[in-house]
Amino acid sequence: MNPYRLPDNARPSRYDITLRPDLTAATFAGTETITLTVTESTDELILNAIELELDTASLGERTLSVSYETDTERVHLSDGAPILAGEHTLTIAFRGILNDKLHGFYRSTFEDKDGEEHVIATTQFEATDARRAFPCWDEPEYKAVFSIRLVADENLLAISNGKEIGKRELGDGTVEVTFSDTPKMSTYLVAFVVGPFVETGPVETAGVPLRVIHRAGQERLASFALEAGAHYLQWLSDYYDIPYQGDKLDLLAIPDFAFGAMENLGAVTFRDSALLVDPDTASDGELQRVSEVIAHELAHMWFGDYVTMKWWNGIWLNEAFATFMEMVAQDDWKPEWKTWLGFAPARSASMALDALDSTRPVEFQVIAPHEADEMFDLLTYQKGSSLVRMLQQFLGEEVFQKGVKTYLESHAFANTETGDLWAALEQASGQPVGSIMDSWIFTGGHPQVKVDVGNNAISLSQRRFQFEQDVNDDLWEIPLKIAYGTVDGTKRINEVMTGPDITIDVGEKVEWVLANAGGHGYYRTAYSPALLDSLLEHLDDLDPLERYGLVDDAWANVIAGDMSIGDYLEMLTRFKGETEHAIWEMIVTSLGEIYHTFDQSIDGFVRDLVGPAMGRLGWEPAEEEDGLTRRLRGLLFTALGRYGKDQSVRSVAADLLPGLSGHSMDPEVLRAVIAVSASAGIADYNGFFSMYRDADTPQEKMRYLHALPLFPDPDLADRTFSMAMDGRIKSQDGPFVIGRLIGNKDAQRVVLDRFMGAWDTIVSTFPPMLIRRTFGMLWTATRYTSEIHAFFDGKSVKHADKALAQQLENLDAMTAFRARAEADLVAYLS
Repeated sequence: MNPYRLPDNARPSRYDITLRPDLTAATFAGTETITLTVTESTDELILNAIELELDTASLGERTLSVSYETDTERVHLSDGAPILAGEHTLTIAFRGILNDKLHGFYRSTFEDKDGEEHVIATTQFEATDARRAFPCWDEPEYKAVFSIRLVADENLLAISNGKEIGKRELGDGTVEVTFSDTPKMSTYLVAFVVGPFVETGPVETAGVPLRVIHRAGQERLASFALEAGAHYLQWLSDYYDIPYQGDKLDLLAIPDFAFGAMENLGAVTFRDSALLVDPDTASDGELQRVSEVIAHELAHMWFGDYVTMKWWNGIWLNEAFATFMEMVAQDDWKPEWKTWLGFAPARSASMALDALDSTRPVEFQVIAPHEADEMFDLLTYQKGSSLVRMLQQFLGEEVFQKGVKTYLESHAFANTETGDLWAALEQASGQPVGSIMDSWIFTGGHPQVKVDVGNNAISLSQRRFQFEQDVNDDLWEIPLKIAYGTVDGTKRINEVMTGPDITIDVGEKVEWVLANAGGHGYYRTAYSPALLDSLLEHLDDLDPLERYGLVDDAWANVIAGDMSIGDYLEMLTRFKGETEHAIWEMIVTSLGEIYHTFDQSIDGFVRDLVGPAMGRLGWEPAEEEDGLTRRLRGLLFTALGRYGKDQSVRSVAADLLPGLSGHSMDPEVLRAVIAVSASAGIADYNGFFSMYRDADTPQEKMRYLHALPLFPDPDLADRTFSMAMDGRIKSQDGPFVIGRLIGNKDAQRVVLDRFMGAWDTIVSTFPPMLIRRTFGMLWTATRYTSEIHAFFDGKSVKHADKALAQQLENLDAMTAFRARAEADLVAYLS
């Protein structure tokens, strides 16, 4: 029996909770009455609580004693007499702290323009932190109705899941705010926020009022979120053909937040930068980021909130499906953003992680609460959503949508397991969805499909793809979508590959073949040299996502040793005329990995490859230029300035520096100038820090924050590290900054010394969910591999053990790649 799970002998149906946070003392007090059903006689009630003091507990007229089980985050309530089966009322009075770890009921702060600090009490309960705010059955399967009352200073705004239905003055400068009952939902979706907020006027959409809640002075930054939120709430209601279940929807910008956002029903919380944006000064990419996060969280109102996984092993389905739906919805709203093509680099990142032996299945057993936190990674979001997209494309969009509606209606306000979705899709499609998908969900890794042609046939074989290839017998049921060229033009076929190889007789000579037509299959491809060359001759016959896949797969094959780095760089020269931002992003990513991994300079190659494309675009946008072309300009500018060390680009950056604060230049060029001038060491560090601290918008703040770790001076890197540790950079951002600093090639030695020396402080200081971010670029430290392994030997990192193992293996893979490919790189560039 799992010691962390609750016994299934009592089930709550309703919580009536009153909370009184003290923002000055960083504490709170509360009372709750829980209506529950005891299903079989028991000696005690066991529920979850951690970092709480339970002052009194009573079951009807019976006073219960309280004993704590800290290791498993549970409390036992008993008076020694049997508790009989039937309906009961449990009342508890309790106290707790508003912690500074960005989980549970926690304290968030901000300074206004006059330098005065303000305090907010807010919540983040996913995965298992509602138990830090009130004693509860804190497992997703124990759904209940929640009635919330908040007692707060009369000058503060109080928000919860339901709409405000009453306010009572208590005569001591506080008010008691009562909120409407929630629908039946899991504890991790409960939310309450108290602070000096203001609200936009409501926008009626999908039958409910939608508001954006923010700090005073941020009014001009809320309009885009209102527009996007209203669109997505209505669009998703129509797509699912099921009404939204809340009675209102608030989108709240929180100054300190560990995640991007959290899908609390009716009260969705966000990082500032994921919700608030100035459309007049934001780049296209920054607007798209806000749009994606809003769409993702609203997709959860159905997939996650309305229908919820039974246990945390199934969290992938919530997050993967919401990630998938954010892109379906956004692609419909803003087709000019080419959402699916723009998602490709995120899928590539998940496939790189999935190419390690230390990867994990998308769904795996979760025992302890902190293990659930390790589910929130690239494999859950990006791999999971890629698999859902692959399945949707295989089944067809209309059939897929029909199956999803059946799934939601069949399990309304209930809990499910992964097989329940497959069953609904099988019913809608007649296809063996469960058989196909189980190999992808319950097996770590992904296949590589090798392709060749001959005798009027296409030959394909599969093996597991890994950077450090290990012998294994893993096989997947691969829904192949194949395009091939003949004298009569391009033809397409679909096959499900169930064994190690397959031969498809097409009855005519094949000139070229693409084994991942459409580009949505979650598998690598490897072509014989002649077949790859033929494909490259037919780039015009491929759509952008297919061309992206060629580059992506080739680069993965280089790291794995299946293709030489010289052949890869020669292949890139065939893409000099490419015009798609996402494809150039993949190319630039690979150039960046070469830059970080090898001592051999690649600046001349970068200038020769990237320079002509930059020359075609010019330094300034043309009139009526689309957003993706502007993004491409910024990307190429950055690549030339950082990896190409192009003096003309750096001179332009230096010339533009004095005008950075005026926002007169194109936002994409502005971002590029900031990054290039920092990495070249030509910007004023103090000025950049001031602009980060005093920025008018969250996006401007992030531009300068992301630039601080790029300064090549080791002393400045040391200073940035100190600011990430001492609070001058907020704890929600500090781990990301440290991770970026480790990737600073010029200051890496200094940063690693600081990182290892401060490790114990890092673990004790930062929010547990963010510790993994500190080693996000550890893979770049190939010059110090043995030292890093020795340092982490024997260390266990709660909430991040899997992530650390993966990063150390990634470091090993890049170190082996460096040893294997360096001579070839030198020879090609000489």
